[in-house]
Amino acid sequence: MENDPQQLLIKCIQQSCELDKDDPALFLKYFHPQTFKRKESILNSGSVAHHLYFVISGVLHHFFCDQSGQQYTCNFGLPHTFITDLESFANQRPSTHNIESLQQTQCLCISCVNCVTLMSKSKAFQTYIYQMLEQIALDNLRRTTDLIALSPEMRYQRLITTQNYLQQLIPQKYLASYLGISPESLSRLKRRQTLKAKS
Repeated sequence: MENDPQQLLIKCIQQSCELDKDDPALFLKYFHPQTFKRKESILNSGSVAHHLYFVISGVLHHFFCDQSGQQYTCNFGLPHTFITDLESFANQRPSTHNIESLQQTQCLCISCVNCVTLMSKSKAFQTYIYQMLEQIALDNLRRTTDLIALSPEMRYQRLITTQNYLQQLIPQKYLASYLGISPESLSRLKRRQTLKAKS
């Protein structure tokens, strides 16, 4: 049962919160499996984010576009993490962001209504959601600070120090957008890093 999606979800929450005996059955009741094809749109700007997704396998890309259509990456939904547009999901208002799959992606999803219901029935799930929101807020603050205060080379250095696995999971153009640089600049930084490692 190690690779069973529901068991992976239960294990993930259990790592942070102590579960009551009824919690696993509640999670199974309210979370439902969903699979997305490569490059499938999950949320479009102007639509409401009705669901929260727990990624089992694959990668989801969370981004927004400016008036010219240029994409700016906000985040990635990686295996064993949750993703949605939190502002739209929490307020049930149209989103200004988009989410799409970068490859075939398997998720467990829960609707906003069911999420609220599950939080009222499971103290562990409520605690987990609050912890997740706090961590997302801290991560967003750190990333905003990095984009403003650090040079592109320092941003890339931090990425390979703390999130090097992203280079194996994320295509370069999306990783460059996440770092706030062009794909060409990222290629130069990679070459420079390789030469530095060899010297």
